[in-house]
Amino acid sequence: MNTLKNVCIEAELNTLPIVVKYDSIWTQWLDAQTPLFSQVLINKPDREPILLLLGLLTKSHIEHCSTLADNRQAIIAMLDAIEGSVGHKYSDSFQQQDLISLQLITHAWLYVQGSLNMDFSLANDHALSTTTQVSSITQQDIHELRTQYLESYYKGKERRAKPPVTGFRQWLYRLIAKSQR
Repeated sequence: MNTLKNVCIEAELNTLPIVVKYDSIWTQWLDAQTPLFSQVLINKPDREPILLLLGLLTKSHIEHCSTLADNRQAIIAMLDAIEGSVGHKYSDSFQQQDLISLQLITHAWLYVQGSLNMDFSLANDHALSTTTQVSSITQQDIHELRTQYLESYYKGKERRAKPPVTGFRQWLYRLIAKSQR
């Protein structure tokens, strides 16, 4: 059965370094989005699950960008207060979940775009837009952050270049191997 978790595993999203690093936040997103994804699967049974995943990630990306924009000043104030009380050296150990969630979704979204062989310029524009928003809070280097996002896009493209071995393909390989004995 196609569940959101299974579609993400099949797409190999669970191998992205940021997903591995923030597994609990990724799991929260999966749990929150599973009911909607299940309903979309029922309503659109003729669509490929990976395309439905792309749509869900697009929706989530828009929502996370909006949430971050709405809370930008509060997040900056909170991060400044943390840095002021514990110092810069220890302030990095405090994580802001809205920022992490947006970065997780962006990496996953760009990865799926790459795996679907979507236009690079569109992915680059989205990476730059998200980078600008995130770096306005974190003060990270824009080019470095954008490059990290685009790495996920290219990992998706690499995945596309190696088609998964399906049940039929495995059967065919075994049949050919037997005939060569």
